[in-house]
Amino acid sequence: MKNLEQKVKYLTMYAVGSSLFMGLMLFSSFDKDVKDETFDEITVKRINLVENDGTLRMVISNKKKQHSGRMDGKDEEKRER
Repeated sequence: MKNLEQKVKYLTMYAVGSSLFMGLMLFSSFDKDVKDETFDEITVKRINLVENDGTLRMVISNKKKQHSGRMDGKDEEKRER
């Protein structure tokens, strides 16, 4: 019975320690002093600019991933660029 009590005590301490550690990790991942970041160079294959409602407004991409185009809210057919 004493062995069982030790195991329960150990598991309780482990659960509390793990919870505290995960809480610390969660709160330390947010930075209150977030500033606009400036980069000298970014390498990407495609950038989608979207409205708040998710509507696609502009695509900046390489030739392979290029969007077909949109006019009057309708996507154009794929074509050779």
